[in-house]
Amino acid sequence: MLLSDLKIGEGWSFRFLLIIITVGGYLPYFSLVHAQGCGAPPLRPCSRPRTVTPPRSKRSPRKKAAPPAAQPRQPNESRKKVKRKGGTEDIPPDTPKIETRVPVVKSKKANPPPSPSPGSSEQPIKDCILEKIGLPQRAQGALALGRGKDAVEAGNYDRGYKEFSNAIRFNPCQSEAYYHRGLILEDRRQPDAAFDNYSAALKIDKKYAEAFTNRGGINWNSKLNPEAAIKDYTDAILCCKDYDKIARTYLNRGKIYSSDYFEDHEKAIKDFDFALQKAYPKSEEDNTYLQAFIERGKSYFSQKKFEEAIREYDKALKLAPNNPDAKTYRAVASTANEAFLKRITDLTAKKEKEPNNAERYYELGNAFREYNRFDEALQNYDEAIRLNREGTSPYVTYSYLNRGKTHYVKGNYQIARPDLEAVIRRELAKLDTQTDETKKTEEKGRNKILQEARFLKARSYAAEGNFEEAIKIYDTIISEFPTFAVDIYYYRALANIAKENFEAAVSDLEKYKANDDQTIRRGFLRRAAIYDQISEREKDETRAELFKQKAEEERSRAKKVIMK
Repeated sequence: MLLSDLKIGEGWSFRFLLIIITVGGYLPYFSLVHAQGCGAPPLRPCSRPRTVTPPRSKRSPRKKAAPPAAQPRQPNESRKKVKRKGGTEDIPPDTPKIETRVPVVKSKKANPPPSPSPGSSEQPIKDCILEKIGLPQRAQGALALGRGKDAVEAGNYDRGYKEFSNAIRFNPCQSEAYYHRGLILEDRRQPDAAFDNYSAALKIDKKYAEAFTNRGGINWNSKLNPEAAIKDYTDAILCCKDYDKIARTYLNRGKIYSSDYFEDHEKAIKDFDFALQKAYPKSEEDNTYLQAFIERGKSYFSQKKFEEAIREYDKALKLAPNNPDAKTYRAVASTANEAFLKRITDLTAKKEKEPNNAERYYELGNAFREYNRFDEALQNYDEAIRLNREGTSPYVTYSYLNRGKTHYVKGNYQIARPDLEAVIRRELAKLDTQTDETKKTEEKGRNKILQEARFLKARSYAAEGNFEEAIKIYDTIISEFPTFAVDIYYYRALANIAKENFEAAVSDLEKYKANDDQTIRRGFLRRAAIYDQISEREKDETRAELFKQKAEEERSRAKKVIMK
């Protein structure tokens, strides 16, 4: 059929058909405008991307174009096609790509990278910048952390260690992953690697109480660093909110204070008191409440307070009647208390028979002082001095010395010094009767009473912060009595550190030596502690690192003494 056959040349039929053809040609344009109003990207008329020139006021300074060889243009990859609901769109090659899933870490090998060996430094803490870790990586790290906890709970520690390492690889800012990995390493008896993981956790979370507690235990048991252990336990107490965990931390810190290194039983008893206040009383034999009673009894026993010790052991036995430690310690304390009472009774009877004999009061005062009954000891020393104040009896001199010691232990330094000076005057007066200067010097060097009085006087000055006067007295003792100067070098080193005279302190440490194994071990640890103090105060980083190495060497020597 031809168009002329429709007879559309006349009337409205031809006009109607012409309108339909015209509107049909513009339909694609109207559909495009409608799509743009709904957010679809516009179609571009040419193959080159259009560049928009900013206004002249905001235009950045013109830069020189890079040479063509630096960034070669690939003709086949100059355009990319992006599929959209409305079709495909060309985009410039410089358009940034948005990741919609967690990126997979690819290794050079075909297989996934093996998990690192225990103790190795897998992820440096300096890379822990939370803002640079995307949400997908954080999610993967949290999932790996959860899988690690489930594996440990099921008893699969190897799998747990791998999952914790994966959690750190995804998100190196997860302190909990480092902490749990440290627990596994500590269980595998790798304290150094566990220490590093606890330290890593604390660098991320500075209030991680459990990490402080566990690192403190390693500092005390493995690294033999009691000062660092005390600091870690103190930080744990300040950060922790769980009463049961705080009680355990107080208990551990008290044990360190009561050790032969510090021998500070007053602080230890305070910590045990806090542990008993925080802990929940239970009947099990291995809980904190029971151990606090036993440890407090041991501290009282070390102070020769046997009756108080027996009361503590009785409280422990009330909780656990079959506890072997409480039974043993109570029996020992009871025997010692009986011996103490018998000794006091015998000396009191002798004093009553000879009420004007200074020696009897001196002996009774010594017995009370030995058992830390300081008030009774001072009363007997006062009476011994009163009976023969101006006489030449040696027991009066000894009473002055021991009364000064008692005041010094109680912290009454200004009251102790006059007694110590009286001892020095009396001993020097005896030496003045010697006409031969050589023999006089020899006798002065062998006079332990004279040097001991000087030593306590120097320590009283140091306790008050007068280090210059203390160093002068230390110098006198070392020059007159070299064999007595075993501990003098250590205390003079402490005074030199307080004055920031590090060279003199190091020289004293080299001369500080000990005799028996226990004193030798304590000597090594003391030197290590002083080297740590010097390294903290040293401004030169190289020298500070050198002193840290010396401290570790001293602790290694202490470990060898213990193993021997």
